[in-house]
Amino acid sequence: MSDADDGKNVSGFSVASISAGLSGPVGYAEFLNSTHLRCGIYQLGAGAEDPQSPHDEDEIYYVIAGRGKLVTDNGILSAGAGEVLYIGAGVRHRFESIEEALTLLVVFAR
Repeated sequence: MSDADDGKNVSGFSVASISAGLSGPVGYAEFLNSTHLRCGIYQLGAGAEDPQSPHDEDEIYYVIAGRGKLVTDNGILSAGAGEVLYIGAGVRHRFESIEEALTLLVVFAR
């Protein structure tokens, strides 16, 4: 994981390398933790149960690969490759109906 707390760091990351370190039907690896945001890769296998609970930070998911649905108290969003999903702080959400294993870039605001 990289710390970029001074706001002057520049870093590059490989999704393939980060993802390779994950195993099992559900996995998360944080690779950046700075003053203003945190980033990680979240993977959910086909048919996996998403164990998430609400977060204290706004959150963006970028769907790198896979297909499923993001279920929230406010409705259901399609989660397919190339889509960007926003979840406000404190909103209950979880991925369901995962037809193809999901690989997601997760960005948490601070």
